Amino acid sequence: MAVILVPRRRALRRIAVYVLAILLTYQVAKLILPADNFILLAIHFQAVCLYSLFHSTAATDSWIRSSTGPYSVDFESRVGLLIKTGWGTRQRLPAQLEALGLDQWDPDRTIVVADFEQDANTTTGAPVIQDAVGGLMKELAPRGLNKAHRFKKYQSLKNAIDDGDEQRAALIGANVGWELDALKFIWGLRTVYTTLPPKDWYLILDDDSFIVIESLKQLLSHLDPATPYYLGNTVGDYRGRFAHGGSAVVLSRAAVDKLYRENPHVAAEAQINSLTEIWGDKLVATTLQKINIHIDERFNHLFNGESPVDTRIASNRFCSPLVSFHELKKPEDMKALGLAFKEKGARPTVWSDVWDMFGGPSARGFNDRPMRQDHDYVGKLEPGRTKTSENIATAEKCMRLCMRHKKRCLAWKWDVQSKECHTSPWMTVGKRQVGVVSGINGEWAAEMMESC
Repeated sequence: MAVILVPRRRALRRIAVYVLAILLTYQVAKLILPADNFILLAIHFQAVCLYSLFHSTAATDSWIRSSTGPYSVDFESRVGLLIKTGWGTRQRLPAQLEALGLDQWDPDRTIVVADFEQDANTTTGAPVIQDAVGGLMKELAPRGLNKAHRFKKYQSLKNAIDDGDEQRAALIGANVGWELDALKFIWGLRTVYTTLPPKDWYLILDDDSFIVIESLKQLLSHLDPATPYYLGNTVGDYRGRFAHGGSAVVLSRAAVDKLYRENPHVAAEAQINSLTEIWGDKLVATTLQKINIHIDERFNHLFNGESPVDTRIASNRFCSPLVSFHELKKPEDMKALGLAFKEKGARPTVWSDVWDMFGGPSARGFNDRPMRQDHDYVGKLEPGRTKTSENIATAEKCMRLCMRHKKRCLAWKWDVQSKECHTSPWMTVGKRQVGVVSGINGEWAAEMMESC
């Protein structure tokens, strides 16, 4: 017995020494290196990975779902919203405001920013839209930065709008809107922070994003807004792990205070960086990293970057609260989503609820009719997560490939023409797709739904 235990003890001792060495190195590095140095970022990322190995999403969700937390969340008065739109997508905004219950414009709750401006219309309830790009251009003019390449593109758009040339403005907006979007984040967040009455939490939304308010309130009730929190759907490598903007970005009062009140020079530098940064949502993260605020990845599985029918319901989040949707580009889809949650009532939503709410058939019904013609329950493929097998002769053989891995495969689809079989660790409500046969692991899905 001793012969077996001694090597194990030595191995454990080595691991302990290794971990202590990393911790000591990290503490020393924090004293001498900038907070956004790549060495510190790499160590932080490894620590996050290590944490995820020993803490499942179920453990995180259990305390969120069990009860309302100790912190009051008054969504109407203590949560500030920043909504970003643009000339090319402005038609989405009225439907989004209606879906979120903001159709009666309240300037103390929401700031809308864009690459054009609009006055409020009290008759129609249309909101004030602030021109973030033009505002930033004026601020940077004294430094000669108003001649930056992106501002030239903005000026072309503004000229077309001012000339009343809808066709030219639409074309320019479609081509440069994504670039101008990067200029709206830091300027817009500062405007929300300095203009609205004091808030505990701040949200950044695209104009095709939707928030499940009850689920968000349930999450935030467990978090102290006096602690710097940065939350969202995490993407990116260790140098810039950031909250995907379309899935919603959440910042606590303390985080925004630390940026704009305690470190205004960092915020000012970020506004200049927005002239060249490709993604504005990444700029938020790299800016916060400079003041030692990192995205809290314990909660990234609660945020969703897809529309309801494309939402990936994975086994590790069936019973997790669902906070957001994205890709609601058609106003009628946004309105329908708002109505669906209005009918659902004031209670949190979990990921598996999407299946029933948006037309998913009975999960156990796949036991009797396992193959569905001209429908896709897998959705978009993702290398490394979905698996593709070629030269699969029949849909039945594709289904069997999925069923061989009952606790790893939730959905499959077979392409009639290419004979390719695709399997995934998630399922989606999906949509009609001619030439595809698809199905789900119905028994496993039903068991997980019932466990919620």
